[in-house]
Order: sequence, then C-alpha cells, then structure tokens
Amino acid sequence: MGQRDVKTRMRSLLDSLDYGFEEFTFDGFAEWIVQQRARSIIFIPYTFPSDLFGAWVKGSDKDFIAFETDTPAIHQTHIKLHEMAHMLCGHPTVEIGKRQTQALLCSVLGPEPDVDLQASLLRSTHSNENEEEAEVLTSLIQERVYRNARMEELYKVVSGDHTAFFMSYLEQLKG
Repeated sequence: MGQRDVKTRMRSLLDSLDYGFEEFTFDGFAEWIVQQRARSIIFIPYTFPSDLFGAWVKGSDKDFIAFETDTPAIHQTHIKLHEMAHMLCGHPTVEIGKRQTQALLCSVLGPEPDVDLQASLLRSTHSNENEEEAEVLTSLIQERVYRNARMEELYKVVSGDHTAFFMSYLEQLKG
C-alpha cells in the first residue's frame, strides 16, 4: 500500500474523530482518548535501549505508554502521540496482567529497569504497516495542532513525578 493511500486513510480517520484541535492541549487530547476508549492512560518515563523511543502496553484496566526520557520535550510529546495513534488506529499490542503491571510499576520506581519489563516493551513493536499508519496519523495530528496555532502545546513537558500515583496504584493492585 502506497504512502498516499495511508495518508488518505489516516486523514479520514482523523476527520472521523471529530476532535476540536482549535482548543488542543496535550492533556486534553489524552483525556479525550481516555473518554473515547473508556480506559485510563498512564504515561511512564523510561530509559529505552537504543533505537526504541516508546511503547504502548495494554494492562488489565489501563493503558501504559512508556516514553524515552533522554530526549527533548517536543520529541517526548511526539512519542506519546505516536503511541496514542496506535490506539486510535486499533492496532494490537502486548497485553499484560495484574502481576506484570506490578512488575512494570516497580521497575519504574526502582533503580534498575526490570529485564521482563524491557522484554514486554520490546515485544510491543508493531508491523511496518502499523508503524507507518501511526507515524502518518501523528504527523497529521501535529499538522492540525500547528494549523490551529497551538504549537506551544507540543513543547510542554507533562508532569514528571509520578511516584505518588504509581505507589498508590501498586497498593490497589496488591489489595
């Protein structure tokens, strides 16, 4: 399938979302996706091995988007939008259970990344066609943001300290 076909399909998908980009904020867009999918999204800062910048993992009741921390804020936003684009496209991803979710969050809180977490994140890679669709959709989203003079929203850093939330969620998982 050609690039033009992918762009046409992704533009049609974006138009069908009926999202108001004139009021775009990253947090607002993420919340809109949460409402559409009826699943929370948890953003996890993470240091990836080379050549990988982000991953979407589906937990039992929440979605987790891990994003590379050692990159500029605008790139972090792009990574997050790319992973959310996979969601909007309905692409499959790795699904993890309660125990793996606990391991994932403990890994984020601990000093060393858990090997099992890295394996899950690396398995979450998509087919080339899925990657192309997500990347095209991400660029179309960014184009709409630019067109609506909301560029500053792509440069913002979303709050960095998730420790309290992660600890609270871990307690819920244990209980």
